[in-house]
Order: sequence, then structure tokens, then C-alpha cells
Amino acid sequence: MLNTLRMVSVPLVVSSIISSLASLSMKTSSSIGLRALVYYLVTTVCAVITGTVGIDIISMGKETKQSITLGDGMNQLDSLLDMIRNAFPDNIVEATLSKKQSVFSTSNMEIVNGSGSFGFNNTEDIIGRNMPVDVPIVTSVPGTNMLGLIVVSVFLGCVLSSMEDKAKPLVDFFQCLYQAMMRFAPVGLMFIIAAAVVQIERPTEALLEFAVFIPTVIFCLLLHGFGTVPLMFFLVTRKNPYIFIKNMSKALLTAFGSTSSAAALPFTMDNLIKKSKVNSRVVNFIAPIGATINMDGTALYIPMMAVFISHRIGLVLEPARYVVIGIGQDMSPINHEERILFAEICESI
Repeated sequence: MLNTLRMVSVPLVVSSIISSLASLSMKTSSSIGLRALVYYLVTTVCAVITGTVGIDIISMGKETKQSITLGDGMNQLDSLLDMIRNAFPDNIVEATLSKKQSVFSTSNMEIVNGSGSFGFNNTEDIIGRNMPVDVPIVTSVPGTNMLGLIVVSVFLGCVLSSMEDKAKPLVDFFQCLYQAMMRFAPVGLMFIIAAAVVQIERPTEALLEFAVFIPTVIFCLLLHGFGTVPLMFFLVTRKNPYIFIKNMSKALLTAFGSTSSAAALPFTMDNLIKKSKVNSRVVNFIAPIGATINMDGTALYIPMMAVFISHRIGLVLEPARYVVIGIGQDMSPINHEERILFAEICESI
């Protein structure tokens, strides 16, 4: 079942994004779409900041005694460049199997003159010799390039939307594929949780760690959902946000009980049109794509987990590393020993 669930992850993400975007009318709703995009970006950034600050506060002073400092300078730049490379894959089929990653390789560089470009005051004794220099090279590593697949799916969905009726057969295909893949998720989720629980070697220590982490996540989620987002609603509309939340209570309870924005989408659209009196054309445009890509909870939780784990294994994060984590790049330690250590901790948790 775990293998089956991993198998459907790529077609599920690709089909959901393409079908959502392809069903929108880009020509008639470009201004609404731009506003929605700005809103999604702002709320996501706020969620990332809230989660990162919250987990930093509770983790302060609890790092392991022997800290490991990640490399600085070029390493953060390489991570950002890797993200850009992965965002635009040169082979969509290969992107389902591998992704690009910069690694350091030692090369021998010959010094041919005494210009002092390597920082030596006297280079007469080393001219003509080979010096080992670490240089970054880009290579393919196993793993799904999900970022690249998402970017390609967004472009394809927009193109299909602009083709209107001509694209209907392909749009119907992706919509059917999405519905079929969703049927695997509820059963597979149970197996994922069960596998994670039985692999814990020291459950008591794990529970003590999560006794701090879980309440912090819940608090940050409540702060974002009932503080940040309602404040934005009030600043834009000058209306009471909590009345709007009350009108959306059925959709919110459904999303909470099913842990699925897609499952709550029918109730969301119904509450928006009937109770909140939002124009049906706006609802039909915004709600489906919002349920697919506006994942503030995930944007808040994932950086919290990355920072929490890094503190527990002694990784020292610089400001640039926080930016990389917040953007969504996988936090990957630089050298081989750190990568093995980080992988072991992630697997044990």
C-alpha cells in the first residue's frame, strides 16, 4: 500500500493542478486571478513566518551541545540555483525519477602565474603546481522533481484554459485521473502513519519531543487562521471577519474532519454563494484553485518541522538557510556525514 501511494503522488499532483487551472477562464478573469495570486502569496509568506518564528522560540537553547555548522557563502546560493534548475526541467519524464543537485567535487587546478589570485603573498614556490580546489558540479540524484512537475502543470493548465473547447478531451482526462487518484489517499494515509509509529525506537523520548512540537504547531495554526487571515480580511473589506467565518462553519468543519480541502470544496462553494453572498462566477473561479494550491497549513508546518529537526540534531542555521527553507527548498546538509546524520534522524522520526 505504501508503494501504491507513492506511485499515485505524481499523477495526483499533476492532474489536480492541470484540471483546476484548465477549468478557469483566464481571459475573462485575469484581474481576479491576479488578486487571488497576490492573496495566496501573502498568506503563504505570513504562514511561513509565523511557523518559523514560533518553532524558533520554543527551540531556543535546546540545541544539542555539539553543534554542526552548515557551510555558508556559495552553499546557500547553490541551493537557490538548484531550485531554479529544478523548476524548469529539460525532460518531463526524467523529472518524475530524478532532480538536479549541486555537489562539490575536488579538482586539481594548476597555478600558471604569480598574480596572487589565490591569496598567496609569495607564489614563486607554487607556480606550476596543482592545487586541489572544491568546485560545484550539477548532477542528477534519485527522487521526484515535484517542483518542476508543478511548474510544468501550471503552464499546461494555463495553455489548456486558453484553448477553451479544443482542450476539453484532455481536460476531462486530467479531471477523471484526479478523481481516480484521490480514492487511494484515505487508505494509504493509515499505512503511512502506522509505518511511522512502529519505526520509533524510543517512543517515550519521541512523545516528549512532540509534546512540545505539536502544541506549538496547533497554536501557530490557530494564530494564522483566526488572527492573521481575519486581519487581512478586515483591512481589505472593512467587515467583521468572524461573521464570515461563522457563515463558512460547515465547510471549515468538513475540512477539519476530512483533512482535505478538496473534500470540503462543495460546502465551501455553497456557503460562499448562499450565506456569504459572493458572486457565483467569482466562487467558481477562485475556490477550486484555492483548494489546490493555497496550502497555508502546509506552508506553516513544513518549515517548522525542518527547523525543529535541525535544532535537535545540532545543525546551525544561518539567515540564508531560513530563506531557503521558507521558499520550499528541501533542507539538505552539505557534506556527506551531515547528509547521513540528517537522513537517519528523519527516518527515526
